[in-house]
Amino acid sequence: MRTITIVLLFFFGQLLCAQNESVRKYAISVDMNRPIAFGNNFFNKAYDDQIGFGINLQRNFKYFFVEFNYQNSSVSISKPELIGNFQSSDGECFDFIAGFRQFLSNTSYFMEYKIGMGTRKIYNYSTIGNYNNSATNFLIGTRVNKKIGKHFIVFGNIDLNYSSFVTNNLGPYDSFYGNAYQFIPSVGLKLPFGRFLNDKKLKYVKKHAGKFDSKPNYKNIEIMQ
Repeated sequence: MRTITIVLLFFFGQLLCAQNESVRKYAISVDMNRPIAFGNNFFNKAYDDQIGFGINLQRNFKYFFVEFNYQNSSVSISKPELIGNFQSSDGECFDFIAGFRQFLSNTSYFMEYKIGMGTRKIYNYSTIGNYNNSATNFLIGTRVNKKIGKHFIVFGNIDLNYSSFVTNNLGPYDSFYGNAYQFIPSVGLKLPFGRFLNDKKLKYVKKHAGKFDSKPNYKNIEIMQ
């Protein structure tokens, strides 16, 4: 217990000390992702070869950030008999995310840790009709960021995603069709914009800079011999 406490204190100490880094107020990013389903559920057993993209708008604050995230994916169906003989399927997610960042000392890398919740929709298509299914989405994840010059950031991201789908009392099949679990690795490019969060300090310095003489006044200095 003592060891865990020391580790937690060290971690949060590093976090609080890292907030002096320059961060812009907003950032927009795009990414490519490859969801990987797992577990005993229809998402893992019936679908295959998922690939997608994401668009993200981030609002930064001094100690944390919030995001609005959109993800879209296209999948092939490996076992259509499990999901009503559909031929193809698309999915999309809208998530609200909150988290905090940690800069790594003396490097251009920084970490972001996040948790989120939103909605997911699955669109299934066939020649005889279409069927849509909705879910509540939960995620937890981390992102490694690398600054590239002054204007760009590249990142690698990994999320653990859980979706709870709407089912119509399927009895013993409720769990199979009502839950989906995924790891979602992705890579992307982020574009920060807006003012720096430490601009207020810089403005204060500039505002009061004129009150101080740049050269010393030797008029009233007596030279003692």
